Amino acid sequence: MDRTREEGRYVYVPTPMGEMVFPKQAYKALKTAAENPGLSNKALAEKMQVKRGYYTNKLSEVYAILLLERSQSDQRTAAIDWYNRYARPHAEDSDPVASVIKPHTLLTEPLTEPAVHPQTDGSYNDHQTTYKAVLITLYLAFVIIVFGGIQIVKTRDGILNDYTNLYNFVPLVGGILAIVRVRQASKQYSLSPTLVNGVIATSIGLIIWALGSFVWLFYNVILGERTPYPSLADLGYFLGICSLIIGTRQVFGVSLRSRVRRVVLTILAMITFIAGLLTIALSLRAWQLLPEDPAKLFFDVFYPAADLYIIIMLLIYISQDDFVKVPITMRQPVYTFFLGMVLLFAGDFIFSVTTTLPETSYWSFYNGNMSDLAFLSAFFMTATALLSLPYRDLEV
Repeated sequence: MDRTREEGRYVYVPTPMGEMVFPKQAYKALKTAAENPGLSNKALAEKMQVKRGYYTNKLSEVYAILLLERSQSDQRTAAIDWYNRYARPHAEDSDPVASVIKPHTLLTEPLTEPAVHPQTDGSYNDHQTTYKAVLITLYLAFVIIVFGGIQIVKTRDGILNDYTNLYNFVPLVGGILAIVRVRQASKQYSLSPTLVNGVIATSIGLIIWALGSFVWLFYNVILGERTPYPSLADLGYFLGICSLIIGTRQVFGVSLRSRVRRVVLTILAMITFIAGLLTIALSLRAWQLLPEDPAKLFFDVFYPAADLYIIIMLLIYISQDDFVKVPITMRQPVYTFFLGMVLLFAGDFIFSVTTTLPETSYWSFYNGNMSDLAFLSAFFMTATALLSLPYRDLEV
């Protein structure tokens, strides 16, 4: 006896897991799939699509897997896992996408089959929580001990200032952990090579930057030079930011060539910013160049301009129409990474200005000032974003 019933725009279907509700369009696609065993779940999800976007397509695919008897057990457990993590918490929302699940059905309760990823036996752990805990501990330790100590002692040339750049263990450790995690995930999940390479390139950028800062530390502690700028340390900073640019484009799939308007706006923004920064730098020097200024001027402009370029790329990525198709779990890492780049821009801008001021000025640069705190926070946010990437939801 067929106990399927229709009410309004929905069809209610009894299943081994209780009554499920589908839009009529989706139920029609399900019947078609049941009569055509050769139709893949992916193709079925496309037929069931009720609204554009990753969330709805994935929800449709989960519906299909749970209903069709031909679905393998590993597909069912993965579908149940996804449903319980992302769909059920929204079951009573009024959102058009979430309301595909009706609140009064049994699916508003947790599904109880063991939720195991199809490629695991349940024992796999990518240590994401542990890695992030290590990073948070390092970050808080340096903020409290180093920067807190400098503010308490009110010193500009003390031992804490000399050893300030030890905080670059945060990007060093964060970059290494991000590489370890993405390599683990690439063995476990079917990830895009571009994504994997992008995470590695971004992580290498953090590591190279940290190594450049350790060269700066060598100048401070061993050679007694408090502001070695420009110096060999800038080789690490320069290569580090270049690697960050390459990695960002790969991780987020941003291409400035997609639309002429984007290219024009990017060029205009960069020209305006560079011109403004040059004006500030030269006016602080009373429009006179010192012997070391040509190289310094280049780095003063390059570092903030490179940061701005990354920020523009991220804004393009977030504002494009396809961003709605990005997995929900991916959005927090995107916003965290964006905040990290904003802080990096702030740090580089402050550094460029304060190193241009005379040493007698109250606002002149010293190790452990606001630019260093901005750098530390920027790299903490960037590494946290990389460690938060939801690789399970980014499979291809």
